Amino acid sequence: MNNFFYYLLFSSAILFYGLGIERIITVQKNYKILVLNYLKSLCAVCITVIISAFFTQTVLNHFMIAQLYPFFTLIVFIFVSLFINFIIYKAIKEVAFDFSTSFLFALLAVHESSNFLDSIVISVACVTAYYFVQVLLISFKKHFDFYKQPEKIHTVSLLYINIAVLIFSLFAWNISWLNPAGLQ
Repeated sequence: MNNFFYYLLFSSAILFYGLGIERIITVQKNYKILVLNYLKSLCAVCITVIISAFFTQTVLNHFMIAQLYPFFTLIVFIFVSLFINFIIYKAIKEVAFDFSTSFLFALLAVHESSNFLDSIVISVACVTAYYFVQVLLISFKKHFDFYKQPEKIHTVSLLYINIAVLIFSLFAWNISWLNPAGLQ
C-alpha cells in the first residue's frame, strides 16, 4: 500500500518524471470519455506489466539478457492494446487510446519493481495518477472559465503554472536540504 501512494502522489509518473504532461494539457472536459480511457489504459498497462514482468523475471533474467525487457514490453503492449481496442470497438464503436503514455507507464512499472506484486502496484498507481491529474486539470480549466484572464496569458500557461504549484505542494514536505550537517 505504501508503494501505491508513493507512486500516486510523491513519485508520480506525471509530476516527477513528466510522463504525459504534453497530453494532459489537451485533456477533454468529458468525464465519460475520461473514465473509458482510464479503464482501457488500466487494463492494457496491467496486462502488459503482468506478462512482461513474469517473462523478464523468469526467462530474460535466467538467460542474462534482461536488458531486452523494453523491447519485449513494447511487443507485448502493442498486441495487448490492439486486442483491447478491438474489443472496445466491437462493443461501443469507439477507439481512443493514449499509446505512448500508457507504454511508458508499463515500462516504468517493469523497470522499477523489485518483485511481481510491486510491478502491478506501480502500474496501477501510475495510470491512476495520470487520470487523477487530468481530473484536477479539468477542474482548473472550469475554474479559469469563470474568470476573465489577462489578455497575454493563455489557458495553457495557467495550467502549467498550476502543475508547478501542485508539484511544489507535494514536494514541500521534503526538507532534507535543511540538514545542519549539509551547511558545514
